[in-house]
Amino acid sequence: MAGIVSNPPYIPSELIFNLQPEVVDHEPHLALDGGQDGLAAVRHLAATAPRFCIGGGLWLVELMMGQAEEVSQFLQATSAYGAITIHPDLAGVERFISAQSTEANPAKLLNGEALIDNP
Repeated sequence: MAGIVSNPPYIPSELIFNLQPEVVDHEPHLALDGGQDGLAAVRHLAATAPRFCIGGGLWLVELMMGQAEEVSQFLQATSAYGAITIHPDLAGVERFISAQSTEANPAKLLNGEALIDNP
């Protein structure tokens, strides 16, 4: 794949029921709850995306306020990503993080179609 873009669940479990009623009463719990620190799904995406992205492929994820620096640090701690950039939203909040996959794509092409090998 050329890229992965995600708006994963990123809210820490203990904060779910403190959200505005229009959020907590109408959004599925699974779409909000990011685990103890809010980053469980983000860590999973960071760990698995390189298996599917081409080298140089885009990794772009939405985050909660205050999470960008930690995510940047764990992306930097791997050898799977480069060009890690934190992006603010229109209010200036560090809301998104992007990176490029530095690993080779594990997919093999056959007649123009990718076949994914799952190691």
